[in-house]
Amino acid sequence: MVDPGQINIPISRVGAVQLKKPGENKAQKLAQGVLTIHILGKPIKNGDTEDVRYSTLRLGEQKRTTHDELAINEWDDICSFFVYNLKKEKITLKSKCHRLLSNVTLQEHVIELSSFPFNLQQNINTTVENSDGSTYELKLQYTPLPQVDLEKQPDIQTSDNKSGVMYICIHGASNLIASDRNGTSDPYCVAFCDRRRLLTTPFVKNTLTPRWDSSVEFFVKDFTN
Repeated sequence: MVDPGQINIPISRVGAVQLKKPGENKAQKLAQGVLTIHILGKPIKNGDTEDVRYSTLRLGEQKRTTHDELAINEWDDICSFFVYNLKKEKITLKSKCHRLLSNVTLQEHVIELSSFPFNLQQNINTTVENSDGSTYELKLQYTPLPQVDLEKQPDIQTSDNKSGVMYICIHGASNLIASDRNGTSDPYCVAFCDRRRLLTTPFVKNTLTPRWDSSVEFFVKDFTN
């Protein structure tokens, strides 16, 4: 494997760029919006003082895990998910516990997003009860995302928000270094943000000018860093 080089792009210094028309690759589905969940855990009554619990939330292939907390303590956490279909997607909420060398699922809840009127109101509160008397108080905030059209010049809008969603499309590359004996390569591209892998494109055989047209969307805590 040969790494011909890397490019570091400071997000705070990047201005508007006129993107070329994507290739013939199948268009990737983009998120319709972002669902932010503030979860408040109410403790069980007369619980084990040494019982350490946590929760997992899953929406599609996205998974979030809350921090550990004693079962007798109240706790809160917050997480965000990309939503691709409000009518079909669901949240799977699991109450879990650390037991010796394994983790045990105590209870599982399935929350259908279609059961909430997000088209009428963006902020919704709901409560989920466990059989042991503990509860989850959920504050759901849904924010629709604007459509991304790579064939149009993006509108430049100023905002005081430092966090948000970033969309990146890796179209291709040119003048790459040949790594094979036949004078070509089988190049692919890997995108990282803060050492976290975001996207790996497919490789293209026998070329120094690959065309990938691969895209990814991800959350950014601070655009200025």
